[in-house]
Amino acid sequence: MPPPLTVLVVDDHRDTALLTARILRSAGHVAHTAGTCAEAVEIARGLPVDVLLADIGLPDGDGCELLAAVRALRPVRGVAFTAYVAPADYERFFRAGFASVVEKPARIETLLAALAPAAAPAAGLLTREQEARRAAADTARNPTGAIAAPTSSAARHRGPASEGSDARAVAAHPSDPVSGKPKPQQ
Repeated sequence: MPPPLTVLVVDDHRDTALLTARILRSAGHVAHTAGTCAEAVEIARGLPVDVLLADIGLPDGDGCELLAAVRALRPVRGVAFTAYVAPADYERFFRAGFASVVEKPARIETLLAALAPAAAPAAGLLTREQEARRAAADTARNPTGAIAAPTSSAARHRGPASEGSDARAVAAHPSDPVSGKPKPQQ
């Protein structure tokens, strides 16, 4: 099971931010919400954040600018979470450093899949902070140390069956998920 992530959900639609945070918490992550760029930067200044899940259109700025401001404070994986995506927008989001784009409305599985790469950075190596959170979460789930049957996140978050694939809802960019710098071509 991947370690829990600390996710900062930034959306000016309060209900969307709260529901998204609730979904992330039910999946075992720690989630904080903000409604503006200024509020998000303040939260990121005081808390360790692994992922910035940001709407693009915010009242006091742009999600791309927000990602740059948070990265000036700390390394963070950026996931754009927006309803208004034109084909040209993807390139702009990737140039700004977002590792993936999730279109709203999104299925729970799609949202969680966009976070998965952040849970296993650099070929499976975890930061000390992520390793500590993983150990604490494992202890909380299984205080006796007994071996439990594995459960998949897909089983816990199964939604109604859908026709076709939701693959277009998540677009990933071939860049380092933390720094946002392009990966060398193979």
